[in-house]
Amino acid sequence: MKKLAVLIVALTMVFSLAACGGADAGADSAGSAGAESTSADGSDSAAAEDIYLTLVNKTHPLPENWEDNIELIEMKNAYDEDIRVEKTSYEAFLALRDALLKEGVDIELDSCYRSVERQEELWKEFEEEYGEDYCKKYVAVPGTSEHHTGFAIDVCLKKGDKLIYENEEMMKEVEIWEKVHEMMPEYGFILRFPEGKEDVVGYAYEPWHMRYVGSPAVAKEITEKGLTVEEYLGEDEPDGAAYGYAGDDPIERAAYKYVVDEMSGNYDEADANIPTVNIFYTGNAGEEVLLYGDFELDNYKIDGETLKSVSGGRFPGVMHLKQDGPHHYAVTQFDAVEDGGGFDESAKALFGDQYEAFQKIYSDDEARQELRKTTIADYVKLNELPVTQFQDEGWDPVKL
Repeated sequence: MKKLAVLIVALTMVFSLAACGGADAGADSAGSAGAESTSADGSDSAAAEDIYLTLVNKTHPLPENWEDNIELIEMKNAYDEDIRVEKTSYEAFLALRDALLKEGVDIELDSCYRSVERQEELWKEFEEEYGEDYCKKYVAVPGTSEHHTGFAIDVCLKKGDKLIYENEEMMKEVEIWEKVHEMMPEYGFILRFPEGKEDVVGYAYEPWHMRYVGSPAVAKEITEKGLTVEEYLGEDEPDGAAYGYAGDDPIERAAYKYVVDEMSGNYDEADANIPTVNIFYTGNAGEEVLLYGDFELDNYKIDGETLKSVSGGRFPGVMHLKQDGPHHYAVTQFDAVEDGGGFDESAKALFGDQYEAFQKIYSDDEARQELRKTTIADYVKLNELPVTQFQDEGWDPVKL
């Protein structure tokens, strides 16, 4: 249950309330016209672009007085219903639609802007019909729907005279969506809920849900790197709870994440996988950041108020990281010190001039135990566990 802190539920079913089937059919599934974003007077404006990267999801509610920051315009959707959408996003959509029409693909507006008040009405409607548990699982809490921003656009498809809007039917149009998704970044749009990212975005794959991000350059970067808005902004693990990381350094957070995600696979499943990261030197090699450190993983089961050790290990070595977003890093390689009889020679070869620094931190057991205690305490606090102490095998419990 490393899993204790991963609070985002990865939805595995796509319901009609996620996107199409009417302007308000989705309780949540959640453009420049091929040019850079500009301010009202036509001048380039980085500030204007920044607003299009505002993150709204289950853990990032809509900022207060949001409508004061955007210009909403009214139009009809594919069902002749009155809807609203943010002006620049709509202009970008029209440009994208025109380009797709030349390729024989017709996309039509379904659902766009939705006020918090309307979301509250939807919540009540679905609660009355399906119950509170259903709402908590499939309906965005008012204030956390991306449709509140005005930048999210759900589309449906038109083939000849036939309008395709049911989710199950749209899912079958794989080739059409490939064309749509390929062209979207040219006009400042990204696919907001891509396949394989359910645990990050909190919703299942929705090929019809596009999000305007302010410029083609940003949209292309996000798309080409296979990122989500959360990952691009470094908010996919906003509090580091899953890894016991209480800081805000994206490089350190990536190191904690790697230890848990990659090294826990060497052990049986536990209730809590808690890393201890002890960096003694940071270097660079071209575009890579190099972290020289002693990386440790402790796996515990929860027994009443005690975390009891079930397995673990130490992995001294060098992590290679690359930046893949403005505030996001990923580990691309880990060079580990050889275990067993070749440990010392391997450490000398790997750490080079930093070998003495490694020896110092590796042999300081008192400092190591204090760092472990701090990390475990952070993990317990971040995950709100009913735990007051931890106990390593063969040792007395340590109070937190």
